[in-house]
Amino acid sequence: MSGINKTIFIIFFIFSCFISEAQETPVNPVSNKIFSSYIFNPAITGSKDFASVSTIASFQDGFSSQILTADARLSKKASPYLYSNTNKEFGNIGVGGSVFNDRNGASKNIGASTSVSYHIPLNKNKLSFLSFGAAVKGVQNTMDYGVAGDSLINPGTEETFFPNLDFGVYLYGPGFYAGFSATNLLGNPGIADSLGVYEIPVSQQSFFLAGYKILISKSLNIILEPSVIITSKEFNFELERGDIQPIIRLYLQDFCMGMYFNDSDKNSFFFQYNYPGFYLGAYFGIPQNTVFYLNKPIIELSAGINLSRENFKVKHPVHW
Repeated sequence: MSGINKTIFIIFFIFSCFISEAQETPVNPVSNKIFSSYIFNPAITGSKDFASVSTIASFQDGFSSQILTADARLSKKASPYLYSNTNKEFGNIGVGGSVFNDRNGASKNIGASTSVSYHIPLNKNKLSFLSFGAAVKGVQNTMDYGVAGDSLINPGTEETFFPNLDFGVYLYGPGFYAGFSATNLLGNPGIADSLGVYEIPVSQQSFFLAGYKILISKSLNIILEPSVIITSKEFNFELERGDIQPIIRLYLQDFCMGMYFNDSDKNSFFFQYNYPGFYLGAYFGIPQNTVFYLNKPIIELSAGINLSRENFKVKHPVHW
């Protein structure tokens, strides 16, 4: 990427920070867009040079969410080297999956998804790729009208099972990445109640993701990574102010910290520390201009295991 393109990207990122002021209700846990981005773009599945298993848990007043994810690139035998006939290299296929539980007030979703991707190398050294991915998921929704405080509409609970599909495309290399995805292609299977108050919380969405790694210090291994997620509801591509969500990450060797500009009413930041073979992370959303007991902070904890492709042994202390 040329110096001009770098400058344009940085200007766009800074501009996005100022216009992202509207509040958006995110898919919980909020930090899955930070720690497991292939959840909303299946083409990212298997794009790393290691297999990953991770979990995120969030417990707040009125809702709780947990998600367990895994993804990897399938390997294949390569041309044997001298004294070795077990050498392997990455294939073109990535696979992944997730199981999740999300309760928000009267609505509870329990589901699972599986994703597959195909990665096409764009150069001989296989450092840049264009990938396509798709995901199939099934969700069991339970609507508890007693919890909602209005049992006159439909007393008791109502359960609905529905399948759905996601699709994505992803372009990535050593320093840049960009992708587009469309989720919940089959739409919302539920019909709102007679008053139009309660319905299954799922809708068609599209996502655009782009980012670039800027090397600050090679000797100290310091990297700055600005990125942005742009969302559009029901594929109408009519952006509202809260639909542009910048993210800024700063890598300091084994440590990463950053800010996520997804909610103008909260200051959102996160941390991640990589140990050899696994990582621990945390996400915080601190309310602005209000006391904590009126609007409590969001706290989400994450942990993951990163394994190299060769016999699932840890080869490097740091995997980003």
